[in-house]
Amino acid sequence: MTDTHTHLTEEPLISAIDEVIIRAKASGVDKFIVPGYNPDSWKRARTLSELYKEIYFAVGLHPMFIHEENKPVFEKELDAGGIIAVGEIGLDYYKSKADRDEQISIFEYQMRIAEKYNLPVIFHCRKAYDDLLGICRKFPGVPGVMHSCSCSSEQIKPFLDLDYYISFSGTITRKGSRKNKKLAETVPLNKIIVETDSPFIGTNNHPVPSVEPAHIPEVIAAIAKIKNEKVEAIEKITEKNAEELFPLIY
Repeated sequence: MTDTHTHLTEEPLISAIDEVIIRAKASGVDKFIVPGYNPDSWKRARTLSELYKEIYFAVGLHPMFIHEENKPVFEKELDAGGIIAVGEIGLDYYKSKADRDEQISIFEYQMRIAEKYNLPVIFHCRKAYDDLLGICRKFPGVPGVMHSCSCSSEQIKPFLDLDYYISFSGTITRKGSRKNKKLAETVPLNKIIVETDSPFIGTNNHPVPSVEPAHIPEVIAAIAKIKNEKVEAIEKITEKNAEELFPLIY
């Protein structure tokens, strides 16, 4: 299995990276995608990918870490090679004072880069689905995934029309996560992938910051229950979906 979104570059994971990988493999998780969010995180992610063949990385300017002066650095990082996706990128209107115009400008720029380099995109979105959708529709040929998606069943339909994948994290394992469970009911199995977003999103049994890639089976089990499918079937199809979206890691 693949944890398609884990921040192994962050504490407490990076300080115990060998043990984290061992525990993940014991749980059946043997591939890890580490999304970058700013130049410092890209550097750490590249280093990890060079040290561990199981770790792959993406680079992007997260909407909370955008700066115009990072554009040349971003393109230089892509030119260095070894990158399997652009991300995580997107829009985040959670804070009322967020500079929406700058976010939109940088997001569109990164979508053009993803198109140029023929790379899939890992989308981050909070309270900005309409604006995100409007921009994504300008790039119909760029594949992508809605990372740890928490939008409504109605909001997700136009993103599915764009042929995007929808990723579920530990949120779906929690007893009170009715919205996420309803969303999982809506999304067809051939468009679901799984992640932990560790150490930032806990599961029902493993709260932040103890969550790690080894807990992917908990996410799988939750989806299997919602979809009334066997765990093994969900493991197989979500891995197939990850392979289709991120062919460079297979």
